[in-house]
Amino acid sequence: MNTIDQMQRILTSNPDVLGLIEYGSCHKQEHYTIGDYDVFIILKHRSEAIEGLHFYVGETPVDMNVRTLEQLQNMNPPEGFDRVPLNGRVIYDPTGKVSEAIAHMKKREKSKDRSFSLSQNEIAMIRHGHTHVLDKVKGRFETMPLFCEFLLSTNIYWLIQNYFRVRNLPFEGEKRALIYLEEKEGVIYKGIRDFFCAVTLEEKVEISNRLTELMLAPVQGPWKQNELLVFGDDDAPNLHVLGEALFKQLFPHQGDN
Repeated sequence: MNTIDQMQRILTSNPDVLGLIEYGSCHKQEHYTIGDYDVFIILKHRSEAIEGLHFYVGETPVDMNVRTLEQLQNMNPPEGFDRVPLNGRVIYDPTGKVSEAIAHMKKREKSKDRSFSLSQNEIAMIRHGHTHVLDKVKGRFETMPLFCEFLLSTNIYWLIQNYFRVRNLPFEGEKRALIYLEEKEGVIYKGIRDFFCAVTLEEKVEISNRLTELMLAPVQGPWKQNELLVFGDDDAPNLHVLGEALFKQLFPHQGDN
């Protein structure tokens, strides 16, 4: 098995395979020679422990996400990476049931409540994490410039992922994320471009602060001074209230924070 075409022929001749859904920039009809090949494979049955297989076909890395038709039909609504098939390309569907399941997913997607589904704990961790990075580089520009460059660049990549996460949108890879931001979020896209063109660490921090406010706007931006954040159980609907109560118990004379 040396080519993507050969791989597809083997898969479509396997009776356990009910469907193939390409996503990302790869296309079945093209001779794909750069990057990786992204595909959802829909099976009759799979081990619940397995969600993906990653391997090389010749020189091409393959990212194969494994689902069953039943899973596809029962995603109500699909969340996170499972939303990727909504914008994928069905390239094999002999029964038509894969396309039917995706059509139903799209209907549920349009009718669902668009409020994001992150827990209070997840939101707190995201807001804390980006502020924490910017706090860590303060006062270290001269003594640890490489450390600062590394953290700030990593933070931008993490910010891009969290832009999609806090908006309950699928992160479909780095290239499609940048294309989406260029088309939908011109100010943010320009900020990312300016960050990587910036020469000084001072410029990069200033741009990072602006981007953090913009990209985390749906969750009230980054963690701010005089604000209490609470980490805890993802299932606790009143996590912040519990955290405030504990803070007041520990610091009874500090007033509200």
